[in-house]
Amino acid sequence: MSRKFLLYSHDTYGLGHLRRNTTIAAALTAEGNDAEVLLISGSPRSASFPLPPRTDVVQLPSVTKSSAGRYVPRRLTGDITSVVELRAAVIDSAVAAYRPDVMLVDHSPAGVNGELRPCLARISADPGRPRLVLGLRDIIDDAAKVASQWSSEGLWDVLDEYDEIVVYGDPAVCSTATELGLAERCSAPVTHVGYTAPQCGPSRRPKGHGADTPLVVVTVGGGGDGFNLCARYLEFVAHWSSPTFRSVVVTGPLMSSRRRRELRCVAARIRANVEVVEHEPDLRGLLGEASAVVSMAGYNTAVELLTLGTPSLLVPRSFPRREQLLRAQRLAGVSHMDWCPLDELTTQRLARFVSGASSAPRESTNLDLNGAVNVANRLLGAVPAAKVPLTEILMTQGAGHG
Repeated sequence: MSRKFLLYSHDTYGLGHLRRNTTIAAALTAEGNDAEVLLISGSPRSASFPLPPRTDVVQLPSVTKSSAGRYVPRRLTGDITSVVELRAAVIDSAVAAYRPDVMLVDHSPAGVNGELRPCLARISADPGRPRLVLGLRDIIDDAAKVASQWSSEGLWDVLDEYDEIVVYGDPAVCSTATELGLAERCSAPVTHVGYTAPQCGPSRRPKGHGADTPLVVVTVGGGGDGFNLCARYLEFVAHWSSPTFRSVVVTGPLMSSRRRRELRCVAARIRANVEVVEHEPDLRGLLGEASAVVSMAGYNTAVELLTLGTPSLLVPRSFPRREQLLRAQRLAGVSHMDWCPLDELTTQRLARFVSGASSAPRESTNLDLNGAVNVANRLLGAVPAAKVPLTEILMTQGAGHG
């Protein structure tokens, strides 16, 4: 029998939660040859995401946040209440039918507008309930803001439903969990398991055309709010009459097609060695090939850059959450990364970074990047491996005596 793990992520904006859960799913199926994973995701891209072995996905009706900061349906025409009720029913039905041994919830203790509450209430009375684990990224937001939000939404009580809380970060970098004093406030144990870097092979791609020219990569995660950074970088390239470097700007799949066309038109007018692409299948390889990276400071991209040691300039989002800003500031103090606010990202600042990065060595980090394997082994360790059925043993023995 398989050991079954259900990984939930609400995925209302960007791709970060789904990427992190997919990385953990890959570690689970690699570390446990009897492990299988069911992902539940609200990402509109979840069905097209590459999945690890013995992994499948249930896609929830998608929601997003309006400019006013409220959740709204992304595609359906009903109000948010009806869509959340539908999502809650899908989640509870999936958990009831799949009967996982462990349920890992990413980031949001009660889900979008409390969509996990019916499921949590039902399984709390189930003697065969799964082990409930909450996974939190290193930085959620400003700690005071998180504490206030959790109080207003009644989430402190929800935390007591969980058997364990894991933090996807290194204790050497101050986390929101530490600032909130979760270890003292929660009944569940709280453990920093390390950053969840993908367990991949070599990061360098075979060198292609122009490989002897230094490469600068610009990446903005999913790209939903990455236009301004990409545009600022193209302004910088336009100031060079004959750049001594080539550039690849990765817009991400969530940038609007109109905005992407604008960037491509600008790049075409520049007539420099610059390419604008929506998606790079081997982004890790591209980042590994780069001499310098200009990037937003989302969790997964920052972890990739920590892994690769590529000289990096982080340009974080600072609204509506300070998550990326805080991460950029804290990682700049303990790694090879530098950071700069978008409104200070001048042509001169970029020129200084790119010219310095071209001669800078790659630097390894002492931060723990084995979070995916660490949390996978914790989850696997909580579920004893199933005994091999007697019929299977007899069949194997019979085959040996044939």
